[in-house]
Amino acid sequence: LTFALQDVLTDVTLADSSTGMLEVLKEKIVAAGVEERFKPLQLDLVNDPLPADRFDLLYSLLTLHHIKDTKAVLDAWTAILVPGGYLCIADLESEPGRYRPPDFEGHWGFERKILQKWLEERGFQHVKFEQAGSMLRDIDGEQVEFPLFLCCAEKRDI
Repeated sequence: LTFALQDVLTDVTLADSSTGMLEVLKEKIVAAGVEERFKPLQLDLVNDPLPADRFDLLYSLLTLHHIKDTKAVLDAWTAILVPGGYLCIADLESEPGRYRPPDFEGHWGFERKILQKWLEERGFQHVKFEQAGSMLRDIDGEQVEFPLFLCCAEKRDI
């Protein structure tokens, strides 16, 4: 997503908890020639200390459903986002558990009303959802469509 937005973003911190994903990211940064603007950061928002930097925009693409402790990540995002900053989340709509294997330890998508409540409890306002497309997966020889949402919210000024 960041590379699709590279013409409109300036200084970007790209955080991931996986060293393997960060290695791939570093290669992409060099290949795109954006080393001055894009900085990779190994960070587990649930277990690591939060970075000292604060951000105007946070976005996540198909990541939140992987994280077991959703509320802890929302708390961390709230802490590192400046008042008046924006949070954008693109992820799976709630589904009955077909998108991931049965032993998957994350979430099978999200109910919009529940996610909105969690965001508002953390001081977000103007929480908006819209349909953001879908993902196709082969499930036992059948192409199954899984809808995606885009949620954008503004952190209230204090």
